[in-house]
Amino acid sequence: MKLPEDWSTERLLLRQLSINDADGPYAMWVLDPEVTRYLEIRFNPPDTKQLRKYIQEMNLSADNLVVGLERKDTGMHIGNIRVGPIDKWHLRAAVGLMLGDRGSWGKGFASEAIAAVTDFAFNVLELEKLYAGLYSPNKGSEKAFRNAGYHVEAVRRAHAVLDGDRIDVIEMAKFRS
Repeated sequence: MKLPEDWSTERLLLRQLSINDADGPYAMWVLDPEVTRYLEIRFNPPDTKQLRKYIQEMNLSADNLVVGLERKDTGMHIGNIRVGPIDKWHLRAAVGLMLGDRGSWGKGFASEAIAAVTDFAFNVLELEKLYAGLYSPNKGSEKAFRNAGYHVEAVRRAHAVLDGDRIDVIEMAKFRS
């Protein structure tokens, strides 16, 4: 999916991922147990070849928007955010986020990125609903989505396993209208 030219927020440049990103910090994030603690990717971390294939497929996809997040102050790639797959019949899509750079955690970059892609999804893609599922212990993600205007839509009780314990999955959503 084509991204807007010079897409940015106050502190972030949102850009298309390139194949070269598979050789940078992204490759280390997917292998970092702390970064992937609350992500399904932790069960089957991709290697560099698989990351390259994923980036290529996402860049060619008409149903997914995958965006690299780059800090304006350092020029550093700190994470990625995805909207998709886009359901064109029901005008909805999931939002997923990986903030890989630990030094950027807790500084509001996730909320800023979520707000930017939400605005794009509602105003350019003309979607009506965005949603995200997150593990209940992941308070950082819950706060980031709340700060971007999302609300808890449902709680799936004992829906996932984390560290051998059954945990809830929180379903958050935001509507265009």
